[in-house]
Amino acid sequence: MNYKNECSICYEPLNGEVYNKWGCYHDLFHKHCAETWKKDCPICRCNKMNKKYNNKYFDIDKFIEFAPIMRGDVSKYREQWKDIKCIERYHKITFHHQYGVIGICHHCSVVQSFNYIV
Repeated sequence: MNYKNECSICYEPLNGEVYNKWGCYHDLFHKHCAETWKKDCPICRCNKMNKKYNNKYFDIDKFIEFAPIMRGDVSKYREQWKDIKCIERYHKITFHHQYGVIGICHHCSVVQSFNYIV
């Protein structure tokens, strides 16, 4: 069983060191242990190293090029974000106003549309 203070690879204490080269939310590794793994995350077997966004239904890169990011208070949109794991894990979520409001989780490539909230 892994505890938050242990490396998920060698099971030695982390001593405050956390590292992840894959892009998933697992960060319970020593840097030298993670560097020994060449491809996939040893926990979830994902390989997001070479991909910025992984959403086959929505081209996030293209959308971000032209859609202005919302400035100001976006807390009402964050409260309605459908994937609670994104909020709990403090993922970077931005909201853009082009054809309504579109929210994008930059960590796990979730896209959500909203009506304008006044």
